[in-house]
Amino acid sequence: DLSVSSCQKIYRNSFLKSIDASFPEGIYFEDMPFFFYVYLKAERISIIRKHFYYRRKHNASITHVVDANYLDTVEAGCELMRRMIDNGFYEDYKFDLLAYKINGPRMALMDITEDAKEPLFNLIKEDYEKIKDTEYYQDYLDNLGPKKKKFFLDVLKYDNYPEFKKENPEY
Repeated sequence: DLSVSSCQKIYRNSFLKSIDASFPEGIYFEDMPFFFYVYLKAERISIIRKHFYYRRKHNASITHVVDANYLDTVEAGCELMRRMIDNGFYEDYKFDLLAYKINGPRMALMDITEDAKEPLFNLIKEDYEKIKDTEYYQDYLDNLGPKKKKFFLDVLKYDNYPEFKKENPEY
């Protein structure tokens, strides 16, 4: 497992400039699309097995509190997908990319605070409806495991969160 957190990486400035690397603005979880884009553009990477940074966990951290900030998991997944397609990485990483695209929001919907569940469901549904109209829709149907595929199809099937929840109480 590789952490996507940018603070745990050292990058050459000239490399970042040469690939026009940037963080998506205005969303949480912006480090994930940035990391994968940079990682896949690199000709080589080195892993330093020495600690240079110790993350301090606290109750207000976005990785600790699953609240309305997690609505951005949908946009972060869309941005990652765009970057993978635009840079020719989609076919090589399709299986893992599609699994992440479904699982990130799926896990967030399970854990998010009750007041944010319906808005998150609506964003997920809007995203999945757009996917239906793309050339990638069949890839989702062919490559998702049973849990992810059921979630994907159930979100598309139900018109709203209460209907979805009635048939999927774990969310």
